[in-house]
Amino acid sequence: AEVAIGETAAGGPSPEGEAMAGELDRVLAVAIRSLPTRLRDPFLLATAHHHRYDEIAEWLRLPVGTVKWRVFEARRILREKIAALGHEVGDA
Repeated sequence: AEVAIGETAAGGPSPEGEAMAGELDRVLAVAIRSLPTRLRDPFLLATAHHHRYDEIAEWLRLPVGTVKWRVFEARRILREKIAALGHEVGDA
């Protein structure tokens, strides 16, 4: 059986895989903090707190389309920042 990079033969993360994941977490946290507030707030409400766009729009007093665009734009910026540092992030 093949073992994926960053995993042990038992299927769990290897120490190297855990270190890589930890580094990505740190890079992501710094990148999120660097976002402008107008992008960061809707992004965190949608992704970290799992709120619906219509709820976020109501709370921030913005059109739903604006909230969707700001979340999309935050994701795009984060992908670019992380890719520039040599990491990859999925579309999850």
